[in-house]
Amino acid sequence: MPCGIFSIRGSVKKGEKHMENDILLQVTDLHTHFFTDDGVVKAVDGVNFFVRKGRTLGIVGESGCGKSITALSILRLLDHPGRVVAGEIRFKGEELLSLTEKEMRAIRGCTISIIFQDPMTALNPVLTIGDQLSEVLLVHQGMSPHKAKVAVIDMLSRVGVTEPEKRFDQYVHVLSGGIQQRAMIAMALLCKPDLLLADEPTTALDVTIQAQILELMRDIQNDLETSIVFITHDLGVIAELAHDIVVMYAGKIVESAPVRELFNDPRHPYTQGLLKCLPRLDAEETELFTIRGIVPGPFDAVSGCPYHTRCRYAKSICRERIPMLEEVAPDHQAACWIGGDEYGTAGPILSTPSTREG
Repeated sequence: MPCGIFSIRGSVKKGEKHMENDILLQVTDLHTHFFTDDGVVKAVDGVNFFVRKGRTLGIVGESGCGKSITALSILRLLDHPGRVVAGEIRFKGEELLSLTEKEMRAIRGCTISIIFQDPMTALNPVLTIGDQLSEVLLVHQGMSPHKAKVAVIDMLSRVGVTEPEKRFDQYVHVLSGGIQQRAMIAMALLCKPDLLLADEPTTALDVTIQAQILELMRDIQNDLETSIVFITHDLGVIAELAHDIVVMYAGKIVESAPVRELFNDPRHPYTQGLLKCLPRLDAEETELFTIRGIVPGPFDAVSGCPYHTRCRYAKSICRERIPMLEEVAPDHQAACWIGGDEYGTAGPILSTPSTREG
């Protein structure tokens, strides 16, 4: 499996450790807006990142920060009144935003797949699981119905679905949440995609099933060398699965780094706040830390840094000017006027890390 260093920079600079041909997906200055009767919502506001072959990028942040909209923008699955108004999305060097709808349909579910948050609403309740999964192979690979059925049953078995032949003929409502999620994962993997977008695939599952799904995704990546963009609000999940992390807040990326670097040396006050909110067995305090205030509303006009209304370190410049992502350590970027050193860090979070090495 290829390895190397993730960077938030929108382009590859000469002399960096990684090679340009190792980049599978590159998102540059992405802006996705929703044009409503009440005004324009800037759901994604100038996002830059890239995903390397065979690696997992975690995107974290509170609900409403733009994580899911970023994934939907990549696949051009935005509903009206949302649309991408600026930026580039390059997959294997090809600009996805310039493709026709027919060309995008050939990519969706084939070379780029997505696992949606809620399988109960993502799966069709009036079709059997077998019919829904077989359609992927019938459309993208032109298989016969019999061969498609054999392939679907095999994939259901590979993702840990018990009695796959029986499940093939069942409807969504009779399946448990864990089986539904595994069926969604099976659907996403049938064409062996190069890129898998996983949008909070473990949120509604209990911890036992969640652990099984994470182990399954690790196995998938090892077996198929699939790149994964894993979207979640759960930093514990990211620590287990991801190689690299970007932290989003109010439609912007505020920090990015390799997973070990970010957990052990967070530089943005928002990232520090998220990490301090995690319960720790070695903590002396009995009360959990909370980030004061609330996320700005979709129509709130906030000048300067979008986080300054909640930041205990905010200065006048924070209220006046938007900070840009700048390198604060090798392969570690943060968008903060203070810079991290002035307010210290949250301290080492992963003293005995289980995070994945590159």
